[in-house]
Amino acid sequence: MGIQGLLPLLKSVMAPIHIKDLEGCSVAVDTYSWLHKGALSCSMDLCKSQPTSKHVDYCMHRVNLLRHYGVKPILVFDGGHLPMKNEQEIKRARSRKENLARAIEHESCGNTSAAYECYQKAVDISPTIAYELIQVLKQEQISYVVAPYEADAQMTFLALSKHVDAVITEDSDLIPFGCPRIIYKMDKFGQGVEFQYSRLQHTKDLNLSGFTKQMILEMCILSGCDYLQSLPGMGLKKAHAFIKKFKTHEKVIKHLKFSGIVVPPLYEESFRRAILTFLHQRVYDPVTEDIVHLSDLSDNIDEDLDFLGPSIPKNLAKGIASGDIDPFTKLSIQGDCVKVKPGPHLDRTYDLKSFKSGDTVKKLDLPAQKNLLTNYFCFATLEAKRKFMAPRISPKHPNEIPQVDKTEEIVSENKAIPINHQLFTNLPFVDNMRKVQHSKHPIHPCIASQKESESNSSIDGIEGKTRVQKKPIIVRSSYFQHKNLEENNEENTKMNVSNCDDDDDVAVASKNTCLDDVHVSVLHASEVKTRVENRKMITSRYFSQKNQENTNEKSTVKRKFSISEDSVQKVIKNMMIKSK
Repeated sequence: MGIQGLLPLLKSVMAPIHIKDLEGCSVAVDTYSWLHKGALSCSMDLCKSQPTSKHVDYCMHRVNLLRHYGVKPILVFDGGHLPMKNEQEIKRARSRKENLARAIEHESCGNTSAAYECYQKAVDISPTIAYELIQVLKQEQISYVVAPYEADAQMTFLALSKHVDAVITEDSDLIPFGCPRIIYKMDKFGQGVEFQYSRLQHTKDLNLSGFTKQMILEMCILSGCDYLQSLPGMGLKKAHAFIKKFKTHEKVIKHLKFSGIVVPPLYEESFRRAILTFLHQRVYDPVTEDIVHLSDLSDNIDEDLDFLGPSIPKNLAKGIASGDIDPFTKLSIQGDCVKVKPGPHLDRTYDLKSFKSGDTVKKLDLPAQKNLLTNYFCFATLEAKRKFMAPRISPKHPNEIPQVDKTEEIVSENKAIPINHQLFTNLPFVDNMRKVQHSKHPIHPCIASQKESESNSSIDGIEGKTRVQKKPIIVRSSYFQHKNLEENNEENTKMNVSNCDDDDDVAVASKNTCLDDVHVSVLHASEVKTRVENRKMITSRYFSQKNQENTNEKSTVKRKFSISEDSVQKVIKNMMIKSK
């Protein structure tokens, strides 16, 4: 868990570092953090107790990375549960059990991706898994130590007693422990960030000037840690403000009680025990080969200190530190407790000569793509076309088969235009109609074209892709031909006509009878003449008001045009030539 939100606030005092900068130094490694990361790739195998060596390979790659740059690693393993963390350990065990049950359920239902995620949360790094890595470390002659309780306190002890120069971990708990130098976020290439406790006073996001080591520790505990949960609404910044104002946790708790904030009865006692756990937790001293406290106890402490970890005999502590005795059961791992069969990781040698540091990332040769945005929409449109399927609609009469008549029309923008059958068959929606005719349920071409346009627009809306939607083309029977001609005649009587020659009027009238290069039937000359001559011109309201001011007459201006027969014949003749 660590101290929630502490590392982001200390970003200003952290500096990037490469592991080669520690050449000739010794570093303590939080091995369980490496094992947890390595177990993500083989969590299913570990939960099912199947043989695998991926987690061991992960750790050994990083061990060889340190050795490659002349750094001596000392791997530190977690030991038994600390009494102060019983509540946290129970919650974590319950969470792992629930995720394991979910993983088995997802796997039985065939949902492998969800099962894989649950297996990753359910995997538990037990002493048996740690023992497998310890056997490889013995073969490779790499230093290691198993802590009697927590690896964080053990690594801090090694750093404070000058056994190591730095600590590699992902846990922010080492800062309240007082570890002098920590490497966070180390990747497989050896890159990471360095924290030094001496720079803590210079942080920008959290003003710690004037803070003592005890004040920093109490601030972290007040905000919530593994040994004591925080009060409701108490975060790191709020805890920082309280400690900065009142200096000690006793005064802060007294202020909270007077402010009406509910403080549990045993909170103050638990707070004091949490401070002692950070300062005096039991660890293993490799020099005396015995259990000692992280720092010397003061004379005024005369209570039972089993919450710091029960005392362990010297011979038993040495067996736990060497990895031969299970720190939980206090039994031999090789004998009474667990018999570990040699797996594939023991048959492998992790030779430094064959190790590749991987400090340079290989460049990927990707094809150059020009105008990437345009290509994206192009491919998106093609993919939508591939996925599109014409809808199937059952007709009212099952025996009804749609037929295409040569006398059918295309009606667009309230204009009826009869077309020939040869041009009609080349239209794009006719191909879709032919495909639909072979299906079990016949679909009328008018419905098919409409459904196609609606489906295309819905696909574009769902996938977020831009497409210019064409207006739907509707096929109707010849019944609407005469009806639409009558409607057009009525609309044409309301059009505004400016002063123009006779030839221009006939051209406007004839323009309504053609569309692009499609051959159309031409109206009779007398009909055209009658329609144009009967057309009225209605001026806008602005000119009507202007004329009223000048003439004081309340009438609209009407104008009739006389068109010669020769002009009509001339325009019709030109239309016939173009259509041929």
